[in-house]
Amino acid sequence: RSTHYPTLFPYTTLFRSREDFVFRDGEPLILCHDFNIGEGKPMSAAAMVNRGGVYHAFKAFHVEGARTLDIMEEIAASGVLDRAGYVLVYGDASGKNSDTRSIKSDYDLIKEFLSKYTKPNGHRILFEMKVPKANPPIRRRHNVVNSHFLNDNKEVRLYVYDKWLDEGFRLTAFKKGGVMIEDDSLPQQHVTTAIGYCIDYDRTFTQKPTRTIQL
Repeated sequence: RSTHYPTLFPYTTLFRSREDFVFRDGEPLILCHDFNIGEGKPMSAAAMVNRGGVYHAFKAFHVEGARTLDIMEEIAASGVLDRAGYVLVYGDASGKNSDTRSIKSDYDLIKEFLSKYTKPNGHRILFEMKVPKANPPIRRRHNVVNSHFLNDNKEVRLYVYDKWLDEGFRLTAFKKGGVMIEDDSLPQQHVTTAIGYCIDYDRTFTQKPTRTIQL
């Protein structure tokens, strides 16, 4: 049995190629963020949609040593903002704090970017910030993500369509000797954390807990 996270379901069977997913014009877009600055710890984000309670994570973004605006420019360059009917912003609660890079917080910069962004048709973006007051406990975040990959009713409520995301979820492990601490030396790990923040936030406010299947 693998010691890699997640370990409670046969995850690799759930990966889908990007060709299997189509982001629909006018569909609400979910952006999930994890903020990092450092070698091997890229600033990361994921683009997802929620279709009837099922999440589809279809693209990852990661920039080494990036400013917040760098990741937003990469997201914009992908074209997803131009097609979105509405944008929901989730992520790391620590992004609400300003740091040495700027007198503004990461989320202040995201709000400013989205407020000023104009689509090719001349329309502005409608968006909502959905950032928790504090990040969830690590164990709870893991359990929530696992229960979306596969629960005791054998329901799948999270699919990924991006190789970077697939590698992150399959290869992230706990630090040796650590107590529920992820080994963040894997660059792909950070965007999976961002997705965990999003799903935990939604689950906390809109869904009842679902027990993860034990294999």
